[in-house]
Amino acid sequence: MKTQVISMLSEQELRRILKEEISSLVKQINKDSTEDDIQYIKIGEVCRILTISRVTVYQLVKNKELDIYKSGRRTYFSKNQVRALISPIVKK
Repeated sequence: MKTQVISMLSEQELRRILKEEISSLVKQINKDSTEDDIQYIKIGEVCRILTISRVTVYQLVKNKELDIYKSGRRTYFSKNQVRALISPIVKK
């Protein structure tokens, strides 16, 4: 956090500084909470979200565009990573 001396600031300037600091803290809190709340989904859900086949999902894994997580014989994918694959398409 930045240390600032408050003296002779206008009300608008003080509001701007406080708004920036609060915004910065909220972003950090959101970042920390999303790292702890990673959701894993199965391949069927990945196929549904991306509207692609299972073969295409495994091609993404092979091309290192999508990470795979194993628990015993079950295969999972990070929901955040799957959503990140959608983002470049939607932004165009």
